[in-house]
Amino acid sequence: MCYELIDGFITVFEDEIETDEDFENEAIDASLFTFFHELGHALVDLYQLPITGKEEDSVDSFATIILLNVYEDDYGVLSGMFQFDVEAEEEKKALESLPFWYEHSLSSQRFYDTACLIYGND
Repeated sequence: MCYELIDGFITVFEDEIETDEDFENEAIDASLFTFFHELGHALVDLYQLPITGKEEDSVDSFATIILLNVYEDDYGVLSGMFQFDVEAEEEKKALESLPFWYEHSLSSQRFYDTACLIYGND
């Protein structure tokens, strides 16, 4: 994970969060989501796990499930979901030029997939 990614999380959350403590938690939680997403890729590669559908969707689900089990509440994974929501707003501006065949689903799809896993976890 690079510094530019962390800076991006800081930019995403700086206008939305009111207290310094909440701001730090949101940036850390979003970073953890990305960390577990990338760990999912490593595990798929290392253990040659079979994936149905897009690998990116599978590792998003992995990160979501891990964070749902690490935290007593859903706040840890909500930061990752919120990140997809912000990215979806950016995608709306250039929707016609987005490659729909890309390895990642659209950010709005990733947002709702994560929301479904959070809801279904209860």
